[in-house]
Amino acid sequence: MSGQPPNSPNVSLLDEEGICMLSLDGGGVRGLSSLYVLKRIMDGLNAERKRSGQSPQKPADIFDLIGGTSTGGLIAIMLGRLQMDVDECISAYTDLTKVARFDSGGLKAAIEKTLMDRGFSPTDSMVDSREPDCKVFVCATSKLDAATYRFRSYTSQKSSLSATICQAARATSAATTFFNPVSIEGMKFVDGALGANNPVDQVEEEAMEIWCPSSGNLQPLVKCFISIGTGKLPAYNIDDRVDKLIGALAKMATDAEKIAEASTKRWRQHFEQGRYFRFNVEHGLQNVGMKEYRKRREIQAATDKYLDSQVQSFWVQRCVENLILKKKSTRLGFELLIAPQQDFGSSSPSPQSTEKSRKSRPKQPTSGDTKSPPQPCFYVPIKLSKPSIDRSNYLKKLQAAFSQDCHQIAALAGPGGSGKTQIAAQFAEWLHTTCPEYSVFWISGDNLQQSYSGIAQKLGLFRRYQRELKSTDARVLFHRYISAERFGRWFLIIDDADANGDLLSPDARPGSVFNDLPQGKEGSILFITHSMKAASAAVKEQANQVIKVEGLDGPDAMTILGHSLFNKRLLDDESKVRELLSELNGLPLSIKQAARYLNNCAHLTIDKFLDLLRSPSQDAFLFILQESDGRVQGSDSHDSILESVVKSFEAVRKENPHAGKLLEFISQIASSSIPRTILPGTTVKEGKSSLEQSIGTLCSSFLLVPRQGGIMFDMPTIVHLCTRVWVQQKKASKGLTEIVTKRLNELVPPVDWSKRLIWKKYEAHAIRVLTTCQDLNLRFDERFQLLCITHFDTLKIQVYLIEQYLKIKELTKAISLLEELVPIQRKTLGQVHKRTMSSENDLAELYLQNRNVYTALKLYEHMVSVRQKNLGPGDEQRKWAEARYEKCIKTWKWTWARR
Repeated sequence: MSGQPPNSPNVSLLDEEGICMLSLDGGGVRGLSSLYVLKRIMDGLNAERKRSGQSPQKPADIFDLIGGTSTGGLIAIMLGRLQMDVDECISAYTDLTKVARFDSGGLKAAIEKTLMDRGFSPTDSMVDSREPDCKVFVCATSKLDAATYRFRSYTSQKSSLSATICQAARATSAATTFFNPVSIEGMKFVDGALGANNPVDQVEEEAMEIWCPSSGNLQPLVKCFISIGTGKLPAYNIDDRVDKLIGALAKMATDAEKIAEASTKRWRQHFEQGRYFRFNVEHGLQNVGMKEYRKRREIQAATDKYLDSQVQSFWVQRCVENLILKKKSTRLGFELLIAPQQDFGSSSPSPQSTEKSRKSRPKQPTSGDTKSPPQPCFYVPIKLSKPSIDRSNYLKKLQAAFSQDCHQIAALAGPGGSGKTQIAAQFAEWLHTTCPEYSVFWISGDNLQQSYSGIAQKLGLFRRYQRELKSTDARVLFHRYISAERFGRWFLIIDDADANGDLLSPDARPGSVFNDLPQGKEGSILFITHSMKAASAAVKEQANQVIKVEGLDGPDAMTILGHSLFNKRLLDDESKVRELLSELNGLPLSIKQAARYLNNCAHLTIDKFLDLLRSPSQDAFLFILQESDGRVQGSDSHDSILESVVKSFEAVRKENPHAGKLLEFISQIASSSIPRTILPGTTVKEGKSSLEQSIGTLCSSFLLVPRQGGIMFDMPTIVHLCTRVWVQQKKASKGLTEIVTKRLNELVPPVDWSKRLIWKKYEAHAIRVLTTCQDLNLRFDERFQLLCITHFDTLKIQVYLIEQYLKIKELTKAISLLEELVPIQRKTLGQVHKRTMSSENDLAELYLQNRNVYTALKLYEHMVSVRQKNLGPGDEQRKWAEARYEKCIKTWKWTWARR
């Protein structure tokens, strides 16, 4: 897995004397971050030198050219022109930011003090007459025409102005918000960051003018090119900020990253070979403004966290391994020394040279010939989503799982929408960058043929094997090709490995993911699955090779939500935001979808959105059903949480049909506090073991979460919403309502105070059932057909739910239910049955409470008439109705008189 360049006679010359360049972004006090990055590199370098008995080096000893902008320019001057080591520079830079206080006089005085402390005069020229090996330049922007000017420590063929060190330092860092423009030879200059906040292009151009002005072919001469940023910032609306400079810095940081991305592409060969590096802290510096010099510890902590990540530690080490080979500064005639031997290559060869190379290339040998391994192939048609979170803990686990130099298998398992595919894509990018000799292939388990065909086309397998094999099956051709002895190192990633329920069985059917997998010792396989059971089968029960992916923790989840929301004020109530993230199960996909919904429904607050998610009605269905906007061609197909979670449902249903039935059943009840007893059992023949197996399948697939003891379960809110939509799309809701209601009637005892604990156990689920009936527009007589109306206890759920509505003051809902319930009770139980009369009493009283006096009067009139005919004069129900009727008449007369 070495990243060394190809072996050739000139490699040692390039390593020992090749050009080393350092580019430093601007960014106010956050420039400390770039110094802490550089310190980590220099500490590693000097530790290696100490082990070999060599003296420590300063940046000026190792870099041939240092370029900087704004505060990066100040640092460049201190490191190169003043030849400070990094610790001295950190100390001086910190003192400078404290003293300057961001006024022109303070900045000038602070720079002059720094110069005098190092034995320089404030009038010393920027051009160093000693002509040291380390060359330095800084960028400043002309106030007149916004052109970028360079102030150099060396003489140049390019036109340049004569400036002192102090003037150059002030010119590059003269931010217009705080400092007056700096006048040099009649020209006024302002902060260089306004023109080139990331000076990497300026460094490249300057190096070209120094070492290869005629050919312009710089890349073959460069040993090491390091670009260091001052931390990524979010985008701000400047007009909404009190401190407008922070908004300007955010724009500069965005521009700097665009320049960095373009530069990395241009220097891709060097990047892959460990010769080009870009360091820029991802998280933690967003709230550090240009003036906030007191946040030194915060800057250091964020930078250390960034550098301690597995990926950045690797890059720092490669950087050290590169720099340790540097023996001498690069001579001006270096191009002449290396050109005759150099085959390292220009990044953009001419068409003529390409054609000449193609014609001189030997013909492709046949399969029987001895041949060298083919060029590595990278086939990963997955794009990293934005915003993305660096989930370095999972990357470390993947790196550990594939640390052995042999055929290895591992699996990523987690709920739909948890980011498994994105983690695997990040790992693939890391592998491609750090181990370019590996071929990396991506296969989608739910679209095998298309994946294999895409790979076969990329590798040219149909043409390669057209004469040798009768089969044109892309899978067969691909497996044969990578199983060849001299194919080289390969890595296979299989997404949605459980897309078909039988894939993980011992007798996987032909054409499935697990059928005839390549087994070569040169390759490894990573499975991505929604099921721990599937993951365990994939790795052949090697538990340490299964990596469980969970939802994001608080800070990362908050970052995703905050980055995706337009209205940042929604984040003000942190407790409500945490509640929302919990309801979304911390799943990156559900968080992004929630942000998109909130952006589209600007009137919603977090609190209202929570009510919507928790509502037993279908209010949240639009949120679940919304489409992703702006899908990128070739991006991950799981662009909605519904699509991703339904994949799990279908896989479960195919593997275990009874588990699929349980999913459908749970969709009709509440999502939390699900008693084991409410789940429908299997037939007598199958016994309880089948139910246990089905519950286990749901838990293994992250769809059901057992509580301690295993007698109660929860389903994540977002998953439950998906089950409800899934069932509705299958048009199965009405039939399921029948099943669930019958099940509740089997379990729930008659309304009796002594049975209140049992009622409480099923209360939320009964309310959910009734709400489902209302959503389906079922009339009460239909409901009671579903409930087998011949049994008196079939009415108890509705009676209880009316009581619950009364408790929470939902008079309208209670009246609506009673108006449908009373006629059915009269018909099925009789007009003078105690339950019928109790319901009539309740309905009449509710009419009065709701100020429907006339309606109440007519009902009391009916009640008195029926009870006088059927009940004796001393009956309590008759006497109560007569008394309430008289009182209602008086109320009606009083109400009428007031009109």
